[in-house]
Amino acid sequence: MKKYDKVMLHKIKGYCQKVEDILLGITLKDFEEDYKIHDLCSFYLFQIGELSNKLSGDFKKQYSNFDWKGSYWLRNFIGHDYENISLGRLWKTCKNDIPKLLNYADKIISDMEKAQQSKKEQENRSEDDEGDFLMSRKENEDMTKNYRENAEQILNRLKQKQEERGGRPSKFRKGYEEFKEDFFGILEQEGDSLEFVV
Repeated sequence: MKKYDKVMLHKIKGYCQKVEDILLGITLKDFEEDYKIHDLCSFYLFQIGELSNKLSGDFKKQYSNFDWKGSYWLRNFIGHDYENISLGRLWKTCKNDIPKLLNYADKIISDMEKAQQSKKEQENRSEDDEGDFLMSRKENEDMTKNYRENAEQILNRLKQKQEERGGRPSKFRKGYEEFKEDFFGILEQEGDSLEFVV
């Protein structure tokens, strides 16, 4: 739905409300005898038909529970042959069709606002999810940094152990066993202070 449709619909709703306000407490006889009343109502019906014709095709297709084409046809009849229009027919249109259109416009506007609110909430959730992702990445970077610092401390301790033995062993197997013994020994003795990340 186009933003333009929403603007047109609000205007249509406004004219419908004006028709209802004018006819409040008015009888058919009052309507027929007072030209100021039926002329003004005719003008509002003309405007409603004009605005209905400006609604997009997609809008009319989506919200087809009102005869938008018929509204524009009445607009043409009022504009081109007003002298021959039936006041009784105008009265029925004002009393029957306009209240229905007003309620329908209210429903459409309400649906549009709910859809807009839902879209906004979804966008906010997406931003929150992105924020959570960035936080997780930051935490991961901190964890990696902590791991490297701890690993460096352990390697330094291993180096000290080897220097205490007079250097690295000449045989690979012996060197591996000593490395493993020193490595796990340091973890067991100093793991809490190192806060080693695994």
